[in-house]
Amino acid sequence: MPFFQVPQSYNQFETSDARDPPNVKLTPHLDRQTFACFPTTNRRFSSASQDLSNCENPDCFFLTVPIAYRDMDSVVLSKVSKRFGTVVAVDNADLNVQDGEFLVVLGESGCGKTTMLRLITGLEDPDSGTIFIGGQPVNDVPVGKRGAQMIFQHYALWPHMRVFDDRSYTNLTFPLRIRKWSQDRIRDFLHPLAHKLGIEETFFRRKPAELSAGQQQRVALGRAMTTAPRVLLMDEPLSNLDPASRIKMRDEVLRFHRDQRLTTIYVTHNLPEALALGDRIAVMRAGRFEQVDKPEALMRYPANDYVADFFRASELRLKSTLMPN
Repeated sequence: MPFFQVPQSYNQFETSDARDPPNVKLTPHLDRQTFACFPTTNRRFSSASQDLSNCENPDCFFLTVPIAYRDMDSVVLSKVSKRFGTVVAVDNADLNVQDGEFLVVLGESGCGKTTMLRLITGLEDPDSGTIFIGGQPVNDVPVGKRGAQMIFQHYALWPHMRVFDDRSYTNLTFPLRIRKWSQDRIRDFLHPLAHKLGIEETFFRRKPAELSAGQQQRVALGRAMTTAPRVLLMDEPLSNLDPASRIKMRDEVLRFHRDQRLTTIYVTHNLPEALALGDRIAVMRAGRFEQVDKPEALMRYPANDYVADFFRASELRLKSTLMPN
C-alpha cells in the first residue's frame, strides 16, 4: 500500500473515529472524501479506496481525507481585482485550476492575462480578493515561497551567464548554487533534465545571445524546473518562434507537462495552440473569465455571444491564412 507524507497542519482532515491524536484540531470538509489509516508511530498515512476501519494496528486512528488535500497544487482565484490607476486589469475574477491540470487562458491582447499570472506568482499584489495555492491563501506569501514559477514571453535569461557549467553560476545552475547544492549533486540533477528537455551539451558553454529562440525556450523551461515548482506559469512562451519551431516546442511543452504532472497555467491569444494544449480553456475578456470548460464544450456550448464570436473569428482567421492567394 503506498504511503504519502502528512502535511504540516492536520487542519485539513476530518476524523471518522473517536481515537483522535491529542492537541490536534480537526475540522470538517465537503464531499468526495476517502478513508485513510494514520499510524501515529511514524506519522505517515496510507490511503486506499476501500474502508480501512478494520485495521488491527493499535497505533492507527482513522481519518477522512478531503479532496482539498489530494489537490495540493491547485490554484484558486476568488474575487480577485487589480487596477493600475484608472485601468482595471483584473476585475473580480474567479478561477479554479485543478491539481496537475494544464489550463490555457485564452484572450485578446490587453484582457488581463499577463497581470493574472503576475498576481499568482506574487509579482503584483491584488487590490482585493484572495489567491490560493494548494488550498492556502498566498496573498501575503513572498514570491520565492509560493512554489509558483513563471516563464516570461521573452524568457528573461541572464544574458551574461552561460547555459550550464556545474562549477560556476549559469542560467541553469544559479537557483541550485544559491541553495548551496554541491557540484556533484548539481551535475547529477541537471544532466538528465537537460537531456529530457533537448538541451544539447554543445549548447552548455553558450550565452543566450548565441542560442536560437527555441533553444532559449528550452533553457528557460529547464531553469524553471530547477526550483521544483508546484505551479508553472507560462506567458505566451512560443510567440517568438517560427511556425515550425512553434509546433515542435508546443509538443515538447505538452510532453513535459504529462511527464511531470505539474499544475500549469498557459497564456496565449492563439486558438489552435489553446486547443492543442489545454485540458480546459479559460476565455478571458476585460479582466474577467467569460467561460472555463473543455475545448469541445466551449465550441459546442458557448456561454455567451463573445465566446461564440471569439471561436468563430479565430476559425475564420485560420481559414484565411491557409487559403491560397
